[in-house]
Amino acid sequence: MAKISAPKVKNITAILLVLMTLSVTAEEAATAAPAAAKTSSLLDNLGIYLAITILLLEFFVLVMLARKIYSFAKGFFAAEEEKAKAAKLKMPSFLDRFNSSVSVDKEQDIILDHEYDGIRELDNDLPPWWKYGFYISILWAVVYFGYYELGGGPTSLDEYNTAMEKADAEVAAYKAKHVVDVDENNILLADAAGIKAGKTIFESNCAVCHGKEAEGIVGPNLTDDYWLHGGSLNDIFKTIKYGVLEKGMTSWKDILSPTDIVDVTSYVKSLHGTKPANAKAPDGELYKEEEASAVAADSTTAAAK
Repeated sequence: MAKISAPKVKNITAILLVLMTLSVTAEEAATAAPAAAKTSSLLDNLGIYLAITILLLEFFVLVMLARKIYSFAKGFFAAEEEKAKAAKLKMPSFLDRFNSSVSVDKEQDIILDHEYDGIRELDNDLPPWWKYGFYISILWAVVYFGYYELGGGPTSLDEYNTAMEKADAEVAAYKAKHVVDVDENNILLADAAGIKAGKTIFESNCAVCHGKEAEGIVGPNLTDDYWLHGGSLNDIFKTIKYGVLEKGMTSWKDILSPTDIVDVTSYVKSLHGTKPANAKAPDGELYKEEEASAVAADSTTAAAK
């Protein structure tokens, strides 16, 4: 911070006192000038000149004081700005401890003696965060090994099986929630569990007309190559869903869920060619899966052309 020395302050004070005295004297002289005009016009003019001179001197002193104040303020704010810059450049103490860093002005205390190609090395310590992180990783490795290798923790295979079971449960929940999405246009053959469930439904609801082994009683034989309303997976699903009222077969869409109808359809499809005892005579039109697939392929090709 810039300071004004004591001698300069005393000099400025003395000058101000002299100027104030001269100013008062000049004013008195100017006031007395009209009264003395009769005696001497020279003294009259001298008082005016003296007053002007004193005013100029006062103006000069004020200018000098303003310069001094400006210089003082400039030095003060420059010093404060330097302090602010130094504070910004200095690393906070907690970061010093966190990184175990050494300031540039103290690097001479940790510089090593050996030199290579003009390059010297600093003997800096490892940062505490790195060391403690390394110690924690060692402790974690011990705990991990003890839990998974000695404590019977789940292996990768166990975790895989658990994940697959969870996925299967999610798929089953999704299917149960979206059963309404299944119809005769997008039906797919059920898996083994679905076919088994379809057998139970068939024996409880369909065996009374079609026989326990689908050999046919009142209803037609469902194991041969002849079908009244089509033998494809889609046709069988549609027949079960909507029924054939004129033939005495009820509609099951309001009794069985779409998933149940898929399971029954898949079970009926699995009985093809089983040739049960006491099978009813063929009824309907001949249906061959291979011929139907070929016809469908030809229709698709023709449509593409």
